[in-house]
Amino acid sequence: MKIIEPLSLSINGENLPIEEGVLLNTLWAHLPDADCKEGECGGCRVKLLKGDIEWVRNPIYQLTDTTHILPCSCRAKTSLVCESVA
Repeated sequence: MKIIEPLSLSINGENLPIEEGVLLNTLWAHLPDADCKEGECGGCRVKLLKGDIEWVRNPIYQLTDTTHILPCSCRAKTSLVCESVA
């Protein structure tokens, strides 16, 4: 019988269990500039270093770096490693 490990997210070296729903649910306390929660402002933007995500909505904010994601608009498919974007 295969044991399924719960998904986790590491941001700036801190490991967090991934909560249900979009990634912003897990990262809210770590992203003080997150404001709109709908993909409009880009305030929750982080750099994805490792792992796979699934977009659950098409954000209005245009990402210019292909390694950046908006946690308000996606959920984890695997465990993730991210870093804050200054």
